[in-house]
Amino acid sequence: MSSFEYKINKASIRDIEMHLNKCSRIFSPPLDTYVDIHKYAKKIRLNSVTVEAWLENEVIGLIGCYLNNKEILSGYITNLSVRQDYQNNGIALKLVELTIKEALKLKFKTITLEVDVENSKVIEIYKRSGFVLSSRVGSKYIMINRLLENKDVLVSICCITYNHVSYISEAIEGFLMQKTTFPYEILIHDDASFDGTAEIIRGYENRFPNIIKPIYQKENQYSQERGISVTYQFPRARGKYIALCEGDDYWTDPYKLQKQVDFLENNPEYSLCVSGYTEYNLISDQKRVIISKIKGLEKNPHGFTFSLNEMKSSWLTKTLTSVFRSEVLGEVDFSNYKFSRDNHLFYHLVKEHKAFYYTENFAVYRIHNKGIHSSNFGINNMIMAYSIYKELYERNYDDFTRVNYMNSMLILFNHRIFVTSKINIDKSTFQLFKESIFLIRKLNEILYFIKALLPRWLIEKVKRNFLK
Repeated sequence: MSSFEYKINKASIRDIEMHLNKCSRIFSPPLDTYVDIHKYAKKIRLNSVTVEAWLENEVIGLIGCYLNNKEILSGYITNLSVRQDYQNNGIALKLVELTIKEALKLKFKTITLEVDVENSKVIEIYKRSGFVLSSRVGSKYIMINRLLENKDVLVSICCITYNHVSYISEAIEGFLMQKTTFPYEILIHDDASFDGTAEIIRGYENRFPNIIKPIYQKENQYSQERGISVTYQFPRARGKYIALCEGDDYWTDPYKLQKQVDFLENNPEYSLCVSGYTEYNLISDQKRVIISKIKGLEKNPHGFTFSLNEMKSSWLTKTLTSVFRSEVLGEVDFSNYKFSRDNHLFYHLVKEHKAFYYTENFAVYRIHNKGIHSSNFGINNMIMAYSIYKELYERNYDDFTRVNYMNSMLILFNHRIFVTSKINIDKSTFQLFKESIFLIRKLNEILYFIKALLPRWLIEKVKRNFLK
């Protein structure tokens, strides 16, 4: 590498053209099949800052970055190329590093670029240089480096939203009202809303540009079965801790973050902190406070410690109440999962680390017609739960995933036979019941099967009479 020389804006149009011709085949498709290389080289020379790697009198590596948008101070990398016979020498990484320095000299705030979603090698180079995935358009990822971003952020609030025009303001206000002794950022991912949600977010972004950092998708990502958090949110989170809340829920305690972060700071053996919440059913206009209490657990005046063992019988990790250590994300390769959801995240957070449950009410969880727990989504959620726990079990084979996989099958079985007035058991429905039988390991698990053979209204009636 010592023989390589790096220069700024020294290459001529001919130098750039010769370099791009020699690099054409490293692009996919080849560069010369979709651009006129002479015209492109001229455009790069006349309109961009070029960062070049030279060997003797030849350009062997090149970045062209447009740094001429002086109004919004946002740059754009149009080209990164290193001749194939000089790759794997750290040239690309050095070129990106020098490009960032040039942008900072001009006081630019951001640099963006496009990269093919399959080009994992180049994506990794940009990630190592501080770029994160911003959005996806077709076969391209948009990546961004927020050059002047506050690097001292302690908490990254990650909010996913889609068509939440009636709710998103309350969610954002709940974030902004937090009283903390530390800086935090608000990362919002709008999944191509078409009801005015994005316009409301833009209003807040304009008022709080240093705190609120949205992504506005043009194509819905959830419908394409992409894990939004692990693809777009977590990679750009700067905080030591990540807090989650979806756009139709909101926080009610202004000290929520401070309390949870203080606990995690003082207890490094814990990876996760959750709490109680209010469930607000907008359909029936009913509210109920949900604060879990489990006997026999390690307690303090504010709550209790729990593990996967307790989560087999009670799902304690409600997304909108959670704060967790971002470093734990590095312990898990979520790309191994097809159905990457919050279930996967909380499973791995609690599997290897301690978790704490605050017996306080920190937030409001909404149930409404367009939410994921509405009747429109009921059967889809059951199928998704079955798919999630099936792959979690097949990749981990522990007691927690076994019980949840068995239970998800039986819930789906129960829905299929009692969803209409006629009991209708086809071959696939019977197969669900049959497969779940082979997962029994303990005598008390037979109760799951008894419940699966009873209609839900009867189970609820028994529960109500028992609790009287």
